[in-house]
Amino acid sequence: MKTKKNFKNRHAAHQLNYGSKKHISQMDDLEKDFLLRKFTAIDKNDWRFTDYSEKRFIERQIDPTHFLSVWVNAELVEFHHKEKKNRILLRSKQIHNDSQVCAVFDLTNQVITTVYLNWVNNKHENLKRQFYDKDAD
Repeated sequence: MKTKKNFKNRHAAHQLNYGSKKHISQMDDLEKDFLLRKFTAIDKNDWRFTDYSEKRFIERQIDPTHFLSVWVNAELVEFHHKEKKNRILLRSKQIHNDSQVCAVFDLTNQVITTVYLNWVNNKHENLKRQFYDKDAD
C-alpha cells in the first residue's frame, strides 16, 4: 500500500542516492540563464570525458558533430546537485537520425559524466516528477 510516509521514505532515499534535482519547468528565467551562462563560460576544449562517458559515446555511436551542437544550440533540461557537484543536463536542439544528443555536464569539475541519444518523439511520459525539488539550488 502506498502511503504518504512510504512516499517520503522513497523520496528521501532517492535524494540520498541522487542528490537534489530541479526540472527546467520548475526554474525561473534567472535560474535558467545563470546555469547556461555557467556552462558557456567554460571553453568547450576544457571539458573532459569521464571513462564512463567516453565509453558510452563510443557504444552509442554518437556523431561527434552532432555532439558538438550542444554548445551551439541546446536546451537546459535539469539541474542536479549531489556531493558538492553541480550538474546540468542539456539536450541539443539539432536532430540527427531522429535523435537529439543529451549530455550531463559537471560544472564543478568540468567533466562530461554521460552522453546519450534521445529519440526526438520521446515525450517522457514516465518522468518521475516526484523526484524533482522546485526549491533545489
